[in-house]
Amino acid sequence: MNRLRLMIVSVGFFTSLSLRTAGAADRDPRQTAYITGRSIRQTFYAPTIDPNLLNTLAAGPGQVSPGAISNVLYQSADAKARLKNGIVLLPGTTASTVLPLVQAPIAAPGPTLHKFNFSLGVASVKFSRLTHQSALVRVDGNQRRILFVRNRNMPNPDEVPTLQATVSQPAAEQIALHDATAETGLVDLQVDRVYLPVHQEIYVDEGGHPLLAWTILIRRPINVRTRALSRRYWIAARGEPRILAKEDLIQRDAVVGSYWKLSDSPLGQSQQGPLAFLNVGTAAGTSIISDKNGEFTKAAGMVFSDALHGPFCEIRNDAAPAGALQPQTSGNQRIFPGSTELHLSQVSAFHWITQARLFVDDFLPHNPTILNVIPTHVNVDDECNAFWDPPTRSLNFFRASTPPRQCVNTAYAQIVFHEYGHAVDEQFEGIMDKAYSEGFGDALSMLITRGSLVGRDFHGPNQHLRDNKQVVRWPVTGETEPHTIGQAYAGFVWQLTRELKSKFNGNEDQAFAVARHLILGAAQLNPQSIPEAVIWSFYVDHQAGGTYFHQLAAAADSRKLPRPAQPTDLESLQQIAALVGE
Repeated sequence: MNRLRLMIVSVGFFTSLSLRTAGAADRDPRQTAYITGRSIRQTFYAPTIDPNLLNTLAAGPGQVSPGAISNVLYQSADAKARLKNGIVLLPGTTASTVLPLVQAPIAAPGPTLHKFNFSLGVASVKFSRLTHQSALVRVDGNQRRILFVRNRNMPNPDEVPTLQATVSQPAAEQIALHDATAETGLVDLQVDRVYLPVHQEIYVDEGGHPLLAWTILIRRPINVRTRALSRRYWIAARGEPRILAKEDLIQRDAVVGSYWKLSDSPLGQSQQGPLAFLNVGTAAGTSIISDKNGEFTKAAGMVFSDALHGPFCEIRNDAAPAGALQPQTSGNQRIFPGSTELHLSQVSAFHWITQARLFVDDFLPHNPTILNVIPTHVNVDDECNAFWDPPTRSLNFFRASTPPRQCVNTAYAQIVFHEYGHAVDEQFEGIMDKAYSEGFGDALSMLITRGSLVGRDFHGPNQHLRDNKQVVRWPVTGETEPHTIGQAYAGFVWQLTRELKSKFNGNEDQAFAVARHLILGAAQLNPQSIPEAVIWSFYVDHQAGGTYFHQLAAAADSRKLPRPAQPTDLESLQQIAALVGE
């Protein structure tokens, strides 16, 4: 059998753009309702338990049983009180994750951190996504220790939620629709009944009171991605019909990317390279998937596919029928040629989403459903933006602008990585803070490209979107725009790579490998603010031996972010809780 290499052969695409700097006129004037992690109540405790309790339920060496962890969580007085009221723990919205504490391969398995997520429910009604418990467990062979339990937006233990609604579903829907229309000026908004059908949840307010609520998703028609809106409402289902909370799920205001080279924009050059993990075609009813090198084994009777579809990504060209791909077979190569923006954007998005998935893969839970076969819309008939849409779990990239605006097609590497960062944040138990998620998106882009720019040439030649060398200090006073606030975190990550590069005598491979471990390790712990994300990087390093405390400290100080004064601060749960802003 022949081994085939799947390649893309592209002709460089260039368009003449005049210079234009992004300004207030480029911003979407609609009112926004982004979630902020600081609004989520959070507490920590270290349970005192019988050491043998974690060895129950047949957990093998180096492992720990989720059942054993839930048994531990039920031992607290508050949990026992809630259980009497019918409130139980449920498996979390995402699978448990494992973080190795030793980066290089070694002869024997090293210690690992295991994070377990649990949501709450009573009868058939679940609590909102903002209410959950997590436990972080250190496992070293047969030794297991719960480092801490984190509670978020937990209900008062002595309060029983009432599950009989007195506000009708249609009345709640009208409240949500009226509010969204008034705040956005969009007249085609509708209640989503496909991706997030209206249902009841228990919403815990700032006083810890569990309130029955209608959960409603308001969005534009599903085929409309211009000025996209996706807003979740919690409407009181008992007593006075009112808005308990709302959150915009789509982050608006700037991004861009494509293949087109790793560190280039669509104004630069394209390149020829392998396409990994592409469904090349079928033979005898079996899908043939290329490997990480773009190679596959051709089988008798194989029928080739013309689509860009694989286990991590499915490209959907919104400009169709324009830009239809016409792959060719030549010798032992299956070639997706590209010579125009509409072609290159599709192949670039597929390639860079696949590379982003491979970059984060060993930090993900088993079967990360949010990041599997992501529907990816390219050449969307809009401009100067891209977005991750949580309800549809889709990525969306816009076409190049027409004058007078000068934005490039946004399906290139730096923007793809940024948007994929939101998807990763969603996979790690949900986006808790928009500013952190923006900063993390930039951080992921920088860790992969090894450059400080995010959105090269976004507004035209040399008119870049963001350069995270720019020093944005914490707290970012007088600013509400999440991208700008997020630069404090992205700047911390960039400076961390500089400090690590200095430690390793200029070796970028070592510097970025360590930074990847510290930043993605913190992301696994689902921070609800930028300061918390920084502290979790210190904590991950401390659990692995504390080798990089001084580099983390210098990076945090460069952006005035809170940090532990000394490594011993990370031994105290009270100190950690204070540092993350409990």
